[in-house]
Amino acid sequence: MSTIRGEPHVYATSGHEECIAEILVDDAHLADLVLDDLPSVSGIRRIRVDPITRVYRSVREWRPSILDHGQVAALTPPVHEGYQPDGRIGPEISSLHRSILRVLAEDARTPTSEIARVVGTTENTVRRHMETLEQTNKSRLRVVVEPALLGYTAEAMVWVKVAPRHHDNLVDLLLEHSEVRYAVAVAGSEGLRINFACSDRVALHEMTTHSKWSALADSISVVSVLRATKRSGNRLFASESAAYLY
Repeated sequence: MSTIRGEPHVYATSGHEECIAEILVDDAHLADLVLDDLPSVSGIRRIRVDPITRVYRSVREWRPSILDHGQVAALTPPVHEGYQPDGRIGPEISSLHRSILRVLAEDARTPTSEIARVVGTTENTVRRHMETLEQTNKSRLRVVVEPALLGYTAEAMVWVKVAPRHHDNLVDLLLEHSEVRYAVAVAGSEGLRINFACSDRVALHEMTTHSKWSALADSISVVSVLRATKRSGNRLFASESAAYLY
């Protein structure tokens, strides 16, 4: 099992690590997570931890190639500073903002009238503070979609080893591809961890062997994502049964 800090997801994969998960945890509690909490989970036999050192593309920044320029522009919010695991502590969130965020965390589609009732203020006040939360990057609107539903049937997690002198150039070339849903630098033996969504396995093979960025890599390890049970912090429920076995 591999755990890193970032946008929470849980994937079953075809690789040596049968389960890959992201877990949000601050540095002060990392030791507790690794030494106490995770080993107590039934079924875990081995744990590997790769802390994120830099986020190059988050899932909310993914713009699949099926979108035209106008659609991409419509989906692109104003530029705000993104999360980076650099140890900085942001400004304290007010109690009202925390109350609003708790309601939205339970159900992001809760009407503003209901939020106002729960937090004890007016609907206009809630709307104003929700705009503030979005503008300051403390809340984000996100639609979680399975890549396969958009025609990207080959999803994979890829670990890349790259020499420091080629790192920045490789990342620049990598981010030119819309197939990159997510890319981060991680501590450990592999320098980069990438989530690809390609149209099929042939396209995935071409991406990881014949692209300009791959020529700069020292090594590339690819594992298929078999099933996602959590994306962007949202628990997913399988819509298909095991009927194909019978």
